[in-house]
Amino acid sequence: MQAEFGMHGLVPIPMHFLRFFRQTGRSAVHWCIPLLLVFVLPWGGLFSGSALAQPSLPATLGEPIDNLRTLSPDWSEQYRAPEHAAPDAAGSAEAGADKPVELSDEDVKANPQIAEIIINTALQQRDWPTLARVLPLYRQSFRHDAQMVSYVEGALLRQQGRQAEAIEQYRGMLARDAGLDYVRFDLAAMLFENREHREARELFADTVGNPLVDRNFQEMARQYLAQIVQRERVNKRLRLRLLHNYNVNQASDDRYLELGGWIFEKNAEFMPRSSAGLNYGLTLDQEWNLQGNHFLSWELSADGLHYSSAQEFNENAVSLNLAYRWQDARSWLYAGPVLELRWLDGKRYVNSHGVAAGHGRWLSPGWQATLHVRWMDKDYVDEALDDYDGHALSVVPGLLRVISPNTAVFGGLVWQRERVSVRTESFEQRGLNGGFSTQWDKGLNLSGNVQLAFRRHEGVHPLFAHQRRDRRLNAMLNIGHAGLNMAGFETKLGFQFEKVDSNIAELYSRTVRQWMLTAERRF
Repeated sequence: MQAEFGMHGLVPIPMHFLRFFRQTGRSAVHWCIPLLLVFVLPWGGLFSGSALAQPSLPATLGEPIDNLRTLSPDWSEQYRAPEHAAPDAAGSAEAGADKPVELSDEDVKANPQIAEIIINTALQQRDWPTLARVLPLYRQSFRHDAQMVSYVEGALLRQQGRQAEAIEQYRGMLARDAGLDYVRFDLAAMLFENREHREARELFADTVGNPLVDRNFQEMARQYLAQIVQRERVNKRLRLRLLHNYNVNQASDDRYLELGGWIFEKNAEFMPRSSAGLNYGLTLDQEWNLQGNHFLSWELSADGLHYSSAQEFNENAVSLNLAYRWQDARSWLYAGPVLELRWLDGKRYVNSHGVAAGHGRWLSPGWQATLHVRWMDKDYVDEALDDYDGHALSVVPGLLRVISPNTAVFGGLVWQRERVSVRTESFEQRGLNGGFSTQWDKGLNLSGNVQLAFRRHEGVHPLFAHQRRDRRLNAMLNIGHAGLNMAGFETKLGFQFEKVDSNIAELYSRTVRQWMLTAERRF
């Protein structure tokens, strides 16, 4: 059956390619591999992602997740190969004017030289369906080049996000011929994509120091080495936020309280109080590649909240996370201890320690599943609050959808259980998370999230003689524009809304509104 290699994703064979090959009579693998690498390289980061920031749950699950990196630390930082110029495609106009040649599968199998030209052209065009169709035909030819087959198989595996298998293919090529310097460069690029930074660094260093390698590839190797250094340095993030909170003390707006037929009026201090404030935070984190896909990481953060007219509600917190991490191009897994100290009105009031763990995996180029688990033990410094000592366990599974490099949406579940000595303060909470983040070409960016949760407390409330139940809605919206960024700080205007509806409304129902102007810088 006749087939034209210009249909169904296949590429035509220009006549001048055939004339060139007949004149040279050489095996294509000896002249095409350096050129092929330049065209295949940009596709290597299909499933890969940066995991510099240690994933962690919010300080309290009652607050919405205002950053997608909490669910997926790498969705917006997919690894990209260093930018480089492709070889000049001189004569392309002449090639386009040639009439395509019609070939059958038998023609391709009987003429491996033609198959090599098709494969070379398909690699230049990044035409993966053509490669997948022609490679089996080429392999059936008794005169096929085994090294070229291995190279193309590795390129296809790499395009599919199967870096580990592609790496083995290229290692096999080098074991058979250690002189394939450009294959060694491509192997280093795949190791980088697969987060095996230590070995990638060694191979890139060999490329830079090899005078036989083209200068363009030496320059790209230097760019990769610079990225590896960048990913191993201490990362810093500074956040400054001006805010106005209309319910600093999170009080119910019901002025009257009815107990046993008696009606009491609340004092003004127990009604909602508003205040302007300043929120500031500094986060430092770093990770080291021990060997292969094994990493150690740490994160240290300090946060503060200062109100102008309600200073008794000023808060400060310091937390330290240590973790072992395993990660490759498609997934990550981490676990480690957590320590957190908090101060209220300048006095330390609670110490917490525990364990955090999580896992994430790219199910496809556009879908990632995540799971975060955190267990914390709380110890109040004031002995009068010993009855509130206890522990909290939270589990947050999520699903992320990357619609484009600049747009993502996420959704997930929230389950939290807190146990303390006072049964009426112990509770179980179940809820839903959802949100999005997008950025337009002209610099405008928008992000938002919402959490709806249902909390059921244990025991019978001592004053109202029934079990407390709350419905909690928490939402946040942030908008920014690149034109408003200053001195490296990204600025955003945000609004947060929280509403709690309780069956004991006089004490626990509340509404919180908060405006925020945030400036954040990563360096």
